[in-house]
Amino acid sequence: MVFPDLDVVLAPKPGLLVAFPSNHKFVHAVPNLLSGKRYSLPIWFTVNPTKAMQL
Repeated sequence: MVFPDLDVVLAPKPGLLVAFPSNHKFVHAVPNLLSGKRYSLPIWFTVNPTKAMQL
């Protein structure tokens, strides 16, 4: 996983979980896999009650 604006490259490792905020500061790219599987779990949350969904 590459975060070009932050000059950060994370090497893949089995069992590695990467979590980061969903905003403009964390633009990222994921290079193609050479083998194995990659899973993605996009989730969004807020601690701001004015932005929360009303259930």
